[in-house]
Amino acid sequence: SRTTQQNLISTVEGATEKISARSQLSYVRPQPDKTREGLIEEGVEIKLEKLELHQLVELLYQFDQSDQILKVSQLRVRTRFDNPEQLDTSITLSRFRETGL
Repeated sequence: SRTTQQNLISTVEGATEKISARSQLSYVRPQPDKTREGLIEEGVEIKLEKLELHQLVELLYQFDQSDQILKVSQLRVRTRFDNPEQLDTSITLSRFRETGL
């Protein structure tokens, strides 16, 4: 639903603020909902550029510590060609709710 996606987007924005990487967030794209076994999976794909490894680790930790049940369903990390110390990453972040809600 729209509210949940807004909620997920603000969770992502909040987490990137906490790790001082808000400016490195290239995009947040809502993904189509998927329903299976009585659960609705709502997701967003996010892309961050020029992250340092510790920032990526901290970001994943922020998602893990969230008061929502979040799951990183896809994680792609590439070393930057122009600076091997930095990473570009795209993450698909999902959260689940029961279909009856």
